[in-house]
Amino acid sequence: MPWWTTSTIPKEFLKLERRDLFDELISFIKDKQIITLTGLRRTGKTVLLHHIIDHLLKQFPKENILYYNFDLFDETIENILEYYQDKVKLDFKKEKIFVFLDEIQKRDNWENELKVLYDNFPNIKFFISGSSSLFIEKKTKESLAGRSFSFILKPLTFKEYLKLKKVSFDEK
Repeated sequence: MPWWTTSTIPKEFLKLERRDLFDELISFIKDKQIITLTGLRRTGKTVLLHHIIDHLLKQFPKENILYYNFDLFDETIENILEYYQDKVKLDFKKEKIFVFLDEIQKRDNWENELKVLYDNFPNIKFFISGSSSLFIEKKTKESLAGRSFSFILKPLTFKEYLKLKKVSFDEK
């Protein structure tokens, strides 16, 4: 995690505009439920997760935030958390931890792994994302019923596009 050494998310994410969905997502940070973010490829899910991390870095110790991308490696969620715990020496039963699992649909049986961890570690707040929204939605409804809030990141709205291009407009 680059923020463990720099205390900030990578510059390529910082320079991008926050999506309108950002404010809605951060309003659920204090809730126990898993935040599930789906959408088409290249709509900005990873960037949005990093913007949430940036928001959290202003309120929580940098070591309490973990990001893992299943595009890069395929590891069990439990092994990821064990490695993380060994690195940062945090007590998952006492500390508030934020775990971001990007492109989770690439991990087989992720929903059952996540269910066990969610039930056993109430201080861990999970954020998961993936491009296969129907696949993730089905798995979430089956195994994570009552344990998650689902959001869809759609392509840019015209208003977001104008903000991105720094075009002023009347928001009435």
